[in-house]
Amino acid sequence: MDVDGSNLMPSDFPLALDLGFNPQLWLPGQQPYYSQPQLAGPSTSIPYSPMGMPYNSGQPSQVFYQKKNGPKHERVNIIDTGSGKHQPRHYRGNGSGSGSGTARKKRQAIHQAVQAGSLQAVKLLHNLDRKCINMLTGEGINTVWIAAQGGHGDILKFLIEHGVDVNTPATESNRTPIHQAAQNGHLRLVKLLLENGAEPDPVDSSGITPFWSAAQEGHYDIAKILLENNANLEVESLDGSRRPIHQAAQGGHTRVVKLLLDNGAEPDPTDNSGISPLWSAAQQGHYETVRLLLKADASVDVTSYDGSRQPIHQAAQNGHLEVVQLLLEFDANATPENDSFEDTTPSPFWLACASAKSGVEIAKLLLDKGADVNFSVARSGKKPIHAAAHKGNIDVARLLIARKCDVDSKESDGWTALMIASQEGHLPFLNLLVESGAKVDAEEKDGATSLWIASQQGHTEIVRRLLDLGAKQLPTRSAQRRPIHQAAQNGHLPALQMLLKKEPNGINAEDKSGATPLLLAAQENQPNYLAIMNHLVSHGAKASV
Repeated sequence: MDVDGSNLMPSDFPLALDLGFNPQLWLPGQQPYYSQPQLAGPSTSIPYSPMGMPYNSGQPSQVFYQKKNGPKHERVNIIDTGSGKHQPRHYRGNGSGSGSGTARKKRQAIHQAVQAGSLQAVKLLHNLDRKCINMLTGEGINTVWIAAQGGHGDILKFLIEHGVDVNTPATESNRTPIHQAAQNGHLRLVKLLLENGAEPDPVDSSGITPFWSAAQEGHYDIAKILLENNANLEVESLDGSRRPIHQAAQGGHTRVVKLLLDNGAEPDPTDNSGISPLWSAAQQGHYETVRLLLKADASVDVTSYDGSRQPIHQAAQNGHLEVVQLLLEFDANATPENDSFEDTTPSPFWLACASAKSGVEIAKLLLDKGADVNFSVARSGKKPIHAAAHKGNIDVARLLIARKCDVDSKESDGWTALMIASQEGHLPFLNLLVESGAKVDAEEKDGATSLWIASQQGHTEIVRRLLDLGAKQLPTRSAQRRPIHQAAQNGHLPALQMLLKKEPNGINAEDKSGATPLLLAAQENQPNYLAIMNHLVSHGAKASV
């Protein structure tokens, strides 16, 4: 058998089909295969549709600071920056080789062979049918497009030599072969396409050029050769008005950012969310990129439209200590203030207190620069000690207490840091607060206390600690619910046992609706609730009151 297929006859074709190339072709219009990075803090990647097209970026997302069964779901206004990141255009079919639809019907063996990277199979099929190499898939892509995406240089050269067009775009995305080669870092293929008449700067249906994609992915040599071929270095994506320098900065591709600046790119453009390259780089913690942009006179205090976030907010929230230090060296405002009561943007200091990474170091740095230890977020009234309590960040709490924060300060709904620690189960944090003078029986607006909250959550050790500290079993004002009601209703036998031992007379306490702990436990058909009922009955609970 002639392996390269040059002398095969049609009768040999069944044997040729068993050459071992992958029968699966990834094509536009089908579910893309990729993974998104997960980052701390706000989301930093534009979500992608099944068509591989970016959705609108920069829309505000919400971080919910939730009080379980409490009176609120408070929101902290957080910006989703959007990386504008276009994943490589790899698309996966069903893998079954069967199915219906235009795309499946128009997919040919030649497309499979090119995708698999088998030059031998391509030659075999070409020998069988000279026209097959010019066939388009149902999505309008040709064999050159597939070869360019896959980095199959030998196949690409063969196809070009046999006259396949190098500029045919995919029907829907309008992406050409050079888009694919540039996106996926295939320098040799980019050069080959340019040498054979490929347009260097085509725009796809999202406004993206090969140069934009190369800058995003950090492909320096490809970006350089495209610039040499007059690529537009200020091209903007249609959905978010993001330029190549946004993408390069977001990815921390400092060499590419420098290439752009050296060729006259504006250092400080803003996208349609008010986000600049510096803003994106600071959020991601790309120190060298931030430094380069600052030296190019990028605005250190550029502010996003949604959420009024500055680079220092993003760096502080995500724990990038060195970037925060660098921004301050370039005169960033360490204490940007809320513009009005409607501005719910936390301060950089507040965000640092909520950060699990380098939070205490950044918080100390910002305090030394004049940050208010009792800064309050507008409307919610959340203070740094509340943020630290939610995370259980005891090192930050020690710093705040040493700087004379108000340990009993309340949010707008009356919640204290002790209540938050009780809800979240942070016993060491709770102990620190108590040792620093926090009031054990402080009440939120409806009268719930830390003991009430811990009993509801079933945090046994915290219930024990609060009872040892003399916490009272107080009812809420609206529903007249006591801690023992909450423990019974939520199936927390150990907490209920401790509460009952401390206050036996509460066994038949009624709430506003007349419900007793026994009645509340009887509502659930689960073993732990039956155990609660048995315990209550054995200690004198009445079946009816």
